Amino acid sequence: MKKNDWGFTLIELMIVIAIIGILAAISVPMYQDYITRTKVMEGLSLSDSAQTAVAESFQSYGYMPATGNASSPNSFGLPPAA
Repeated sequence: MKKNDWGFTLIELMIVIAIIGILAAISVPMYQDYITRTKVMEGLSLSDSAQTAVAESFQSYGYMPATGNASSPNSFGLPPAA
């Protein structure tokens, strides 16, 4: 009688699933760190306009501008929020 070796054994499938699990365990934290770094860099780039406005105000008036509040959010010369 001839044995047909078609398909996969249970052990082979379990090994593949274990490898996929190990790869996922490594890649998910790395992806989360990437997302965090991206958000921090975006925040820093968005704050550049505020930094420039504060520096110009300090050079013009010789003191740091007062903190903007709800009644005057544009006290730093920033464009209005979209």
